[in-house]
Amino acid sequence: MKVKLIKSLSLVNILSLLALLILPAIYFTQKAEAAANLNVAMIRIDNMTAGGATTGTVCAKAFSSPGTVGKVVLTFPATWTVGASGTWTTTTTNIGWPTGASAWPTIQATGTSSGQVVTFTSGVLANTTTIYCFNWNLTTALTSYATPGNDQQGSLETQTSGGVAIDHSAIAFSTVTSNTISVTGAVNPTFSFALPTNTDNFTTALTNGATATTTGSTATITTNLEMVGQLG
Repeated sequence: MKVKLIKSLSLVNILSLLALLILPAIYFTQKAEAAANLNVAMIRIDNMTAGGATTGTVCAKAFSSPGTVGKVVLTFPATWTVGASGTWTTTTTNIGWPTGASAWPTIQATGTSSGQVVTFTSGVLANTTTIYCFNWNLTTALTSYATPGNDQQGSLETQTSGGVAIDHSAIAFSTVTSNTISVTGAVNPTFSFALPTNTDNFTTALTNGATATTTGSTATITTNLEMVGQLG
């Protein structure tokens, strides 16, 4: 009897131990998958030159729970320089936003930065079908990594006012040596001059002391050059 009791208790203890080990794993896995990808996620920088100070635009379309949005959080690559909170001033002027985009509701006038993360308070989003955008308008807010490169990782996330993640999307950035293109070329000059006739007769006989006119001959000039002065 003793032997059976000991075996029975050992089995219960083993099952309990397994449950304690498995349940936290299930809990944390579900928690990590709570935030879905945004339907649209965009952080567009206006200066792609490596080491360049830049303004930019943020756009997003909610995937879930738009009515609970209270914050929008930007995370920039570790190698980038994020300015102080006072530099993250916002505007909602449409400057090349995606077609049909609307101003982000009640976006905070100045965001709060901490390390590589910038947080803005936000009004709720109306639906999951509209793209909402806002801009930051000071170049002192953000400076990209001094070395050109691709796939520099950041993210865009919507949160509740209490800081619980709603939707989250990874964002890739790219920087180049120079973001300007120099175009050189030559435009050959063109010039044509035409007269309808080379004769121009007086319409009446010439009389001493009287004014007489000719029929006239109109010259036609076509050119791609700027005309300066008058024809004599």
